[in-house]
Amino acid sequence: MGTSLLVLSSNPRTIRIAGTLSLVDAAPSIPILQQDDRATWHDLLEAARRQFTWPTSGGTHQDQAFPALPPSPTDRLPMFCLLLLQPRQVDHLELQLESQTRWIDDQQQPLQGAVRWVNP
Repeated sequence: MGTSLLVLSSNPRTIRIAGTLSLVDAAPSIPILQQDDRATWHDLLEAARRQFTWPTSGGTHQDQAFPALPPSPTDRLPMFCLLLLQPRQVDHLELQLESQTRWIDDQQQPLQGAVRWVNP
């Protein structure tokens, strides 16, 4: 786990998300995370699951064919990891020609945030 900042930008809007990242690997210790991990793997499109069978990115090129069969939706591959972001603060900024607006949504407790309008 670690604290992270994710910035999403689409002119004229920028959203900054600060929070905690959790990496769920092949053997999560919390049962609900294991269920989320398996469900996410299952719900991936076949093409997305196939990407986890590709040769190592940036490795030496080899003239080998990709695996013919796609990975099973029920048997999660060990190199798949689920990354969860638990937002602590969301900072919204909208830049317009005549007006700019900015508000911050603080998540003190899950689903109970306090929105503050602030100067851009």
